[in-house]
Amino acid sequence: MIEELLAYGVAVGVAAGLVTLATARWGHERARVAAERRAQLLVSVLRTDRLATQDVLAAVVDGLSEAGFDAVSIRLIDHAAGHLRYVAGRGVAGEVIVADIPLGTGFAGQVLRAGRPLVLDDYGSTPGVLTPALGFAGTIGVPLGPAAAPVAVMLAARLEGTVTRAQHQAALLLAEQAGRALDRALRFEQAAQTVAQLRVLDARTQDFVSIVSHELRTPLTVIQGLGQTLAQRWDDLGAERRADLSGRIDANGERLAGMVRSLLESSALEEGRLDLRVETVVLAPLVEAVLHRLTTVTTIHPVTVSVPDHLSVRADAGLLAHVLENLFTNVAKHTPPGTPVALDAVEEGEMVRVRVADQGPGILPEDLPHVLERFHRGGAPTRRTTGGLGLGLALANQIVAAHGGRLEASSVPGEGTTFTFRLPTGSHPRAATGVRSGH
Repeated sequence: MIEELLAYGVAVGVAAGLVTLATARWGHERARVAAERRAQLLVSVLRTDRLATQDVLAAVVDGLSEAGFDAVSIRLIDHAAGHLRYVAGRGVAGEVIVADIPLGTGFAGQVLRAGRPLVLDDYGSTPGVLTPALGFAGTIGVPLGPAAAPVAVMLAARLEGTVTRAQHQAALLLAEQAGRALDRALRFEQAAQTVAQLRVLDARTQDFVSIVSHELRTPLTVIQGLGQTLAQRWDDLGAERRADLSGRIDANGERLAGMVRSLLESSALEEGRLDLRVETVVLAPLVEAVLHRLTTVTTIHPVTVSVPDHLSVRADAGLLAHVLENLFTNVAKHTPPGTPVALDAVEEGEMVRVRVADQGPGILPEDLPHVLERFHRGGAPTRRTTGGLGLGLALANQIVAAHGGRLEASSVPGEGTTFTFRLPTGSHPRAATGVRSGH
């Protein structure tokens, strides 16, 4: 009787074990089939033209959830900011940690350093993880994208139990498809941004060609016309008239030479071919000399200068004068006659801050971020009332940058515009008093 009971018990135990094993295998098989189904969905996403990154990520998260993971987190690598940026996931009871985490930290950092999938049997008790209190058990981490340069990292965790073989395979399968999709989607987005930038550049180039053809043709036409008049009617013209025409030819020639010089200097600065002759430059006399030359500005705009007596900077005197000329000329072009202009300079530690401010109409908010770009001219081409190549402010910015500084523009529409730049201070002693002069 006892032997029969023992035999019966063994039989029941074996049967129960077989049932448990079959159930487990059935569950694993179901997870595997679900993962393969989700992978096929990702493949179909790849074949579409949309390549929307978020669509792919959502499919990955759904697939991992169907495979039996309780929480999923996918983070893009942002090398510039030095962190991992949350882009998709699913947490327990809908809660996810969306805050950026420092690059190289936590389990995600371990996965990226290893460059291959890693599995933890108990996330909460593993040293170095960032959120052990979440109570996760089995966790898998997989780098996404090309092996040599992953673009993201995927973490999937269970609340109970370790990661099963079927779940491991499902995670790898989904990660492979997600990595390809992410890499392609990111490349697509980058290409779209490049195309947009090229379109802007192309439009600006076409605008520049139109501007150059007009701006260069105008003085050339004047020079040619006046030259022909002098050649054909020299004896008929009085001395005063001949002097007037000659002066206008000279002025247009100087205008033409200035535009060509700006183009050459801008190109040289862009390519790093312009040599700086840095010396100690006393600001006050330099500003006075610049304003003395700019009679077209000072005759129609009251200019106030506030510069300490012996304040000096380390700079190329000729190029610094060119910066000031461009800033004052910009005021003359874009503000009504009679608009006050002020230049002031103060020492700030090892730097000298120079500021040119006007009380004109200001710069439109949509134009302000671009005023220092080459060939940019504010407003629509058909509504522009001022001439020029759109190089003055860009060239001034390039010159200041070549000295290790930066030109900044601020503006309030209707109240005026201020341009500010800083240069290293010179070796002259600081003056006790300042000089204020009006022009």
